[in-house]
Amino acid sequence: MSKCKGKVAIIVGSKRDLEYAERAAKVLSEHGVGYDIRVLSAHRNPKELEEYIAKSDADIFIAMA
Repeated sequence: MSKCKGKVAIIVGSKRDLEYAERAAKVLSEHGVGYDIRVLSAHRNPKELEEYIAKSDADIFIAMA
């Protein structure tokens, strides 16, 4: 299996959701996909979330809440 050159951003709304993000990250790692996990609530941190998305080099965004 070839390694993916893309990167995935996993965004969770709170630290309580990190367990699920880490499960997804494990699968991505097993397939050679790079990832970044961030805790950014769209409700509590809308500006920070918008800035992260604008500056991110991710090709795919996964949001979990």
